[in-house]
Amino acid sequence: MGPTTSTLPSLPQSRPSKPRAPHRRRDPDHDPAVVHDTIDGEAVVRVELFGKGAAGRSMILDAKDWRSISRRWGVHWICYASSKGSVYVGSGRRAPASQAKQSGPAPTALLSRIITKAPPKAVVTYRNGDRLDLRRGNLEVTTRREVTRRRLEGLAEQTIH
Repeated sequence: MGPTTSTLPSLPQSRPSKPRAPHRRRDPDHDPAVVHDTIDGEAVVRVELFGKGAAGRSMILDAKDWRSISRRWGVHWICYASSKGSVYVGSGRRAPASQAKQSGPAPTALLSRIITKAPPKAVVTYRNGDRLDLRRGNLEVTTRREVTRRRLEGLAEQTIH
C-alpha cells in the first residue's frame, strides 16, 4: 500500500481580536506598590490594584486598616469594573468573602464590606462617590431604604453596591 494522504477540513478564518487595555494579572511573585502618604493629616496608603479594571489604578486606605487587612487577607486586591463603568475593590478568594458575609458559586469579597463589617443586607455607600477611596471616613453603612430616600430627596449623589 502506498502512502495515504488525508485532507483536513479548512478551519474558519478567525476574526482579529479587539485590542485589550493593558492590565496586570495577580502575580504571586510581585507585590503591589504601596505608597505611604498623609491626607488631611491622617496616615493613609495608596495600594496598586490588579485585574482588568485596574489600568494603573490604586486604592486609598487608612494605614491602620491596611496593616490589619494585608496581614490577614493578603496584599493582592482586584479592581473589578462593572458594565455601567463603575469600579470596586474585591477579592475572589473564599476566606475574605466569608468574612464579608458574601456567598455564592463565585463569591467576591468587597473590601469596603470587610473594612466596615457591614451585615449582609446593609449597603455600603461612599460619601465622596469614589469607590477606590476606602478610608473609614468615606465609608458609611446604611440601608437600601435610606439610600433611596436620599436619592429621591436629592440630598446626595452616592454610589452603592
